Amino acid sequence: MDSVVKTKKRIHGLGKIAFPFRFMGYYFTGFIVLFTQHQRGEASWFANIFLVLAFTMPFVALGVYAWRNCNEKIEHWFLLGDTFMAACFSNIISFTYFPSVAFLSMCAANNMGLNGNRQFINSLFSMLIGFLVAHLCNGFRIQNDFSWEVSIVTTVLIVIYNNFYAFANFKSIRLLKKAHQEMNEQKEKIEMQNRTLEKTSLELKAAMSEVARENKRTTNSLNYAKRIQEAMLPKIEQIQEKIPESFVFFKPRDIVSGDFYWFHHIHEKNHDLSIISAIDCTGHGVPGAFMSMIGNDLLNHIIVQNNISDPVQILNSLHWGVSSVLRQKETENRDGMDIAICVIDQKNKVLEFAGANNPLVVFQNNSMQFIKGNANPVGGLWNKSKERHFDKRKIDISIPTTCYIFSDGYQDQFGGVNQRKFMVRRFRELLLNIHQEKMLVQKYILEQTLENWIGKDGEQIDDILVIGFKI
Repeated sequence: MDSVVKTKKRIHGLGKIAFPFRFMGYYFTGFIVLFTQHQRGEASWFANIFLVLAFTMPFVALGVYAWRNCNEKIEHWFLLGDTFMAACFSNIISFTYFPSVAFLSMCAANNMGLNGNRQFINSLFSMLIGFLVAHLCNGFRIQNDFSWEVSIVTTVLIVIYNNFYAFANFKSIRLLKKAHQEMNEQKEKIEMQNRTLEKTSLELKAAMSEVARENKRTTNSLNYAKRIQEAMLPKIEQIQEKIPESFVFFKPRDIVSGDFYWFHHIHEKNHDLSIISAIDCTGHGVPGAFMSMIGNDLLNHIIVQNNISDPVQILNSLHWGVSSVLRQKETENRDGMDIAICVIDQKNKVLEFAGANNPLVVFQNNSMQFIKGNANPVGGLWNKSKERHFDKRKIDISIPTTCYIFSDGYQDQFGGVNQRKFMVRRFRELLLNIHQEKMLVQKYILEQTLENWIGKDGEQIDDILVIGFKI
């Protein structure tokens, strides 16, 4: 695009190149006519008209160039005007057929050689018309006697000027043609680029439309999977029916989640057990959601169907179940789960806890206990061994007790001024500050703290699950 602008500027400048040559030629002829009239003491109305045209023609040409820009067509017509005026001038001064015909032939031949046959023919007619007009107009003669000296000198001067001007005009025309050729080449390149861009744009639009359709189909599938996963999760009303003071803060990173929670209540003669668990599966999104389906199905089978309520036995059975379902001995698959499970015996006022990597936080009498789970996941090839050891911890809940189980998503979330992790220490302090509040207030504070920590420009990096309950 820059080269096109430069080419237009160069073409516009060609009119300025031709102006000084026209100026010198026309004013030279005009002053010769004035000088001759002064010497002879004769005046001619035709010569006066010629003088007016001679003195104004260069500025008319310059004005047209400035108005319409210099181009080959405009230069062609001005060259015809120049040859017409030259024919008139040669006839006015010399009043001799010989120098006029000689000048006509040389000028036309020069134009033919420089600018082609068309310009030769046009120049020929222009010179003849100028010659005839000068001959036929009354009073065109400035001198009545034949003079070889004047004729020869006049013819030589005009021929020299014409060749000099024709050479300058030749350079202008060549520059002009070259500039037009460059413009046409640039125009063709731009048109080709535009066609290529248009084709690319259409292909890009088609590709984007296809991506949008695929994205919509994928999103619809994920939303459907989300509804299935939500149907799998226990309703908060079901949990609060047995543990009234409780909340679940569940925030998947993607549409579906690798974190999930599980709840079941067992009512027996000697026991009134509520089993609640927070599970963090390997990965997030679709892979994590598949693992959550496996974990949920296994917990239903272990606790509901096999009636196992001991937290250590539950973890061991879950570990063997995951390893078996994923054929981890054969495939060396490393997927697994981190889990915190609490068995609450409301009648005997005892809480039993077992954890696989995930802890339990307990508050009693405004004092905090941080009970770690065993450093073993459920499933996977941790230390390339299928054997796991899980410890059971018993907690007396005869006094008011507030408990929290959670995945690592909250404490691992990046944010703050320096974009660092929230960290376990800060999370414990947060729980200490809010544990005496009502459960709904606690959930709200957790949500707002996380939102402020991530900030407007931050992104959630993992699924987040926090369960709190007071017994």
